[in-house]
Amino acid sequence: MKSKKLHIEYNYDFTLLGLATSAREYKLAWHINSALGVRLIKQEELSVEFLNDREITISHFLFKTEYSTFRLLKNKSLAGAGKSGFLLAELAHFDYLIMINDDGGFFDPDGTLTALKKIPVVEYLASINIDKLKEKENLIFE
Repeated sequence: MKSKKLHIEYNYDFTLLGLATSAREYKLAWHINSALGVRLIKQEELSVEFLNDREITISHFLFKTEYSTFRLLKNKSLAGAGKSGFLLAELAHFDYLIMINDDGGFFDPDGTLTALKKIPVVEYLASINIDKLKEKENLIFE
């Protein structure tokens, strides 16, 4: 029997930032709300299942407008499982990931990065090239 394969290419049309901080997530979300004039709201915990039957649960906050989405994702699983307990293990040095999908022009890229760097609890912030990530499929969820 002849088999067919379905090839799907995802569009990674969002900005990804890595953030290192010792602050708790609710405090970080409050600082981001103040700095950017947004209203991040705590969402239900997000369960991410991987192909090798591994599953992690992460905490996240969301701000959404009609054309823009701003997500604050905890990189480490709530029930830490060593190196495999990360959403993106290759970015284990980051405590949080920020995904910005901005089709409406709500966020100025340079202004957003500058404002986030000025937050006192942010120890390190970097823009991440999504194309160089091996685990970028882990960021596909709704």
